Amino acid sequence: MSEERYRSVVDNSPYGIYRVSYDGRFITLNPALCTMLGYTADELYAGGIEILYESPEQRARLLEDLLSRPIGKPVEVPWLRKDGTTIVTRAWVYAGRDEAGRISYLDGYVEDVTPLREAEQALRQAEKLAAIGQVISGVALAESTTTLT
Repeated sequence: MSEERYRSVVDNSPYGIYRVSYDGRFITLNPALCTMLGYTADELYAGGIEILYESPEQRARLLEDLLSRPIGKPVEVPWLRKDGTTIVTRAWVYAGRDEAGRISYLDGYVEDVTPLREAEQALRQAEKLAAIGQVISGVALAESTTTLT
């Protein structure tokens, strides 16, 4: 497959795709990542991946986790969009290593799962309200039965 065909696959992917150096500089990224985050490609190249985290410690913890996580297992990562809102991303990250075995770059494949997490939260809230409603109706029924006797 030619470079042009690979580039087409990456550029047309609905998932954010990137490669960053170990120190966090973007090497390549696709339009879906820019759209997801609200940044232009130039802004991401200039700012590096650090601008997506609430703190540098977050990224450091994720890098440590990467070393112990099974290959291919996704991780959920909160990222900051350019407008300051937080999104929840599901990321598959693979490390590229040099001859000495040190990580030299990271390839990431990212999906915005914020709408899914919000729907799950709304469902949990609805289930709680339904349970409260059942308790209240049970109490009301018990009281009405007691009053009638």
